[in-house]
Amino acid sequence: MSQQHAGQCSTYSYAEIEYDGDFELSDFTGIVISSDLRRTGHFECSHAMINKLHENVVWGMRGNFVSIPTDCPQRDERLGWTGDIQVFSPTANFLYDTSAFLYEWLDDVATEQKLYDGVPPIFVPWTPPPRDAVDPLGGHKPKPHGAWADIIAVTPFDMYSAFGDIEKLEGLFDSMVLWLERGVPRRSDGLWSGEKPQYGDWLDPKAPSQYPAHGRTDFLLPADAYLVHTTGLVAKIASLLGRTGDAHRFAQDHHLLRERFRDEYVTKNGRLASDTQTALTLALHFNLVDDGQRAKTAERLAWLIRWEYFKISTGFVGTPLVLPTLADNDLLPLAYRMLQERDSPSWLYSVGMGATTIVSLDFKGRR
Repeated sequence: MSQQHAGQCSTYSYAEIEYDGDFELSDFTGIVISSDLRRTGHFECSHAMINKLHENVVWGMRGNFVSIPTDCPQRDERLGWTGDIQVFSPTANFLYDTSAFLYEWLDDVATEQKLYDGVPPIFVPWTPPPRDAVDPLGGHKPKPHGAWADIIAVTPFDMYSAFGDIEKLEGLFDSMVLWLERGVPRRSDGLWSGEKPQYGDWLDPKAPSQYPAHGRTDFLLPADAYLVHTTGLVAKIASLLGRTGDAHRFAQDHHLLRERFRDEYVTKNGRLASDTQTALTLALHFNLVDDGQRAKTAERLAWLIRWEYFKISTGFVGTPLVLPTLADNDLLPLAYRMLQERDSPSWLYSVGMGATTIVSLDFKGRR
């Protein structure tokens, strides 16, 4: 079986066959099962291991795009996890024409969201095991999770950026508003209430294996960062759709939430209350620090990356964004150095160990 570790899962590379008679390897045929999508994007460079990483991404995507976008094509992760495709959709849209495949699934997300008080489930179809507390629909109600539920706005905009279908964006707009107005549990200042735990920076490499949500970044910080970002994104989408009133309203909300995020998490000199690569990456990528603070924030992020000897020190939320954030803040050489690291945990570690797939990963991150 291919290499597996926290934050990565791979499809099976080997099969055990029991047969009494004689046979040859040529007697068997491997059949690739995947939805039939048209290939549209390719990548190749002079670095053999990065080329192999890219190939693993393509094969990982093929194994996970079977009717719905799944996390892993085996075991209990064979579900349509919203957080996974939220971070992977830009790469998926580059590699293949995913328009029909993902738009159909996003319609399912919006449909199920309406059944649960505006909360998009963490996976769709929502098919959890029976629990003690059941809702009128006969199942356990999904809990709201920042970054996962934000798929309802982030991924439709990624789809629009790739395919330019304004009608699809219009069709999902009410679901975006429903999430912000009814789905997000808020405290008095508009940020997340914190009454229920979040996945946070799930699978932080230094989190205890039995508690993968207990990473070093405050579990509410990623949820709040995404809330600010999604609110601003919905304002932008409303403007694209000609919904002037909504655009103005959400733009005002975005300004206020950004201020409250800084009050809660950002120091005067641009450090973050959680001194982690993920917190600093989110603050820079989602423009949550002032212009005068940005250089200090980027400097601290660079320091932490060197401190970790260029290995991945981010979880689910931070990893997809850390390399482009470095590139966008005049730290491109550091991004290339981090990408080429081979010790665990790193993007090329699994390649060096012989992996043939990698799941929910692009050159912006892993899982």
